[in-house]
Amino acid sequence: MQTLSRQTRATKPTSQVKMRDSFSCANKSENCTVVCSYRQEVGQGVGLGRKTLSNRLRDFKARRSKAVLDELTQEHRDNRVFWCLIQRELLLKNPTMFHEVIFSDEVRFNFHGGKIECWYLEGENRHDTDLQVPVATRIKGGIMLWGAITATGPVALIRVDGRINSDVYEDTLFERLLPFLDKHGRDLTFQQDKCPIHTSRKMRQFFWREGIEKGVVRD
Repeated sequence: MQTLSRQTRATKPTSQVKMRDSFSCANKSENCTVVCSYRQEVGQGVGLGRKTLSNRLRDFKARRSKAVLDELTQEHRDNRVFWCLIQRELLLKNPTMFHEVIFSDEVRFNFHGGKIECWYLEGENRHDTDLQVPVATRIKGGIMLWGAITATGPVALIRVDGRINSDVYEDTLFERLLPFLDKHGRDLTFQQDKCPIHTSRKMRQFFWREGIEKGVVRD
């Protein structure tokens, strides 16, 4: 699709504002698409305020609705179910197999609550894959947590400032994981997923240097 190039000017220039809601609209008859991400300056070079822009969308008989996020593929679902079935069979044979495993992961909670609103033109289906919003849409505002747990109790649950990279991840494990291993023994297996940060060269060197056995599960 070609990006909408025609600039629509307001009758009276208004100050530029930032949208708080993500929206996506597509005009199939004119073969054009307009996509604005969270807090993007939609008035740049056009001179449209938020209210004016909303009125223009209504003129095109656009409707406001919650965005449809892209979903897991059937292959992803099958892989997860298959992995769970294998683990269940192994647990039936050995109920204590996870007693020596430290499970860990990080998660981000966004302040917007995952609600991304979109504008759809008349006749458009919001379930159309071309109009779906990627799950990884960057929307500011949230909190990042890292935690780890064993069969006997929690290892740690901490807030991570900013974003997690290899340096932050190494510092987190150095401060939280190593003291736990020193107290309970280095024969425990540390579990993590296949996030690029977890499997980076820097982290591989860290695990080798500290003598930590790590297990990696499927994403």
